[in-house]
Amino acid sequence: MINRFLQIETRGFVFLGNFNPSIFHPSWLASKNLIQEEEAQNAKIDVVMNELSRFQLGDWLDVEVSRNRCEFKTMKSPYFLPMKDLASDVFKILGETPIKAVGINNVYDLSLKNKDDYYKFGNTLAPLSNWDDMLNSPRLLNIEIIENNEEAKPLLKRINISPSETRLKVNFGININVNNHFILPANSTGNRAAILLEENNEFCAENSKKIVSNILSKVFD
Repeated sequence: MINRFLQIETRGFVFLGNFNPSIFHPSWLASKNLIQEEEAQNAKIDVVMNELSRFQLGDWLDVEVSRNRCEFKTMKSPYFLPMKDLASDVFKILGETPIKAVGINNVYDLSLKNKDDYYKFGNTLAPLSNWDDMLNSPRLLNIEIIENNEEAKPLLKRINISPSETRLKVNFGININVNNHFILPANSTGNRAAILLEENNEFCAENSKKIVSNILSKVFD
């Protein structure tokens, strides 16, 4: 079902902990044989300083690191696994870095083709007739669902649905972000975060697609 509508698929890994942003530099990645020297030299560096590091490798990977947050993100599906390997290898090298949580984000920008389907999607998720007596022509802007399941801990699941960003130029676009947030035990480090990422990356991807397909099937089947 999802393939009927999918325009852009984005994957992101977010690590929460204590970081030294100035370490995260393309030349450092090259020195550890994580990327090619040429790729490091051609990287687009926005800023690298004590409080923030942000750069892009080629046209496939965005990296942003602050004192308490590290994110790897790509919108190019052929690079999903290389990005996972890179992020995992970084934290194997930085094995003693304190990490308290890992987020595996699977994001889908979908085109609903026409305004009727666009309206139908929002109206199915949140019936707009509930607002007809108070508002003129109500529309759904965004909605967020969280999984409230004590047995699911330390995994927290959050699903956010909103219009696609205008810059992406997705016709009648909706954005569905499935965030899998793993809370690590106290005193966890980069080594444990790397293992968690390797063990859960594919499960999260498959499960996220099932969630999105299930939503679409309820609206359009």
